[in-house]
Amino acid sequence: MAQMRYAHQPDVLTALRIGESDTAAIDQVVRLENGLAASFDHRCGRVFGETTVPALLRVATGYASDLLLLPAGLAGVASIEIHDPLTGSPRILTDDEWLLWGADAAGNAVGVLRINDTWAGLQVAVTGLWGDQDVEGVPDDVREAMTTLTVKEYRRRTSSPTDTVGPDGMPMITPSGWNDPAVKEAIAAHRIARRGVGV
Repeated sequence: MAQMRYAHQPDVLTALRIGESDTAAIDQVVRLENGLAASFDHRCGRVFGETTVPALLRVATGYASDLLLLPAGLAGVASIEIHDPLTGSPRILTDDEWLLWGADAAGNAVGVLRINDTWAGLQVAVTGLWGDQDVEGVPDDVREAMTTLTVKEYRRRTSSPTDTVGPDGMPMITPSGWNDPAVKEAIAAHRIARRGVGV
C-alpha cells in the first residue's frame, strides 16, 4: 500500500471514512498528501525524513565584509576552511577567528562573522549541519499539521464544483487547509531563512 510522507495515515483515513479495502481512494489521498508534503517542504525550505547527514560541506564566496551570509541556516559547525586564490593554500580557521551570526525562525545561524578580518576574495568552505538537511523523523507538529492539511484539502477537492458541502439550502464553504492555524504555525516554526551571499 502506498504511504504518506508526513501525515499520520490511519488518522487521515479515519477522518475521511476511507476503508482499508478502498484502494483507489487510498491511492488518491496518498498522492494528494505526497504533493502537499512537497509543497510543505518548499514553503519551509527544508525536507523532513528518517536520516540525518552529520555534516555537509557548502562553499560560499566572501566579499569585502566581515560578515559572510549563508545560503541556508546553519545548525552547527564542524569546520570553516578558507581558500585564498592568490596563495592557493587552504587554511582551517580556529574557533577564535569567527562567530555565528543572526538566526532564522528555527534558531539556525544565517551568517558567519569573521573576527578582526574580512572574507574579501576568499572561497569559504563551511562544513556543518544545515537547517535544510533531513532531520531524524518527522516532528510531531509537522505530522499533525500535515494530517489536518491532507484531510481538509481532500474534502475541499472532492466537494462540489463550488467548494461547498452540506445539505441543500445549507451549503458550507470547505476551507483550504493551508489557512489552518496549526499548518501556518508548523511552517513558521520550521521555515529556514534563505538569503543570498552578497556585499
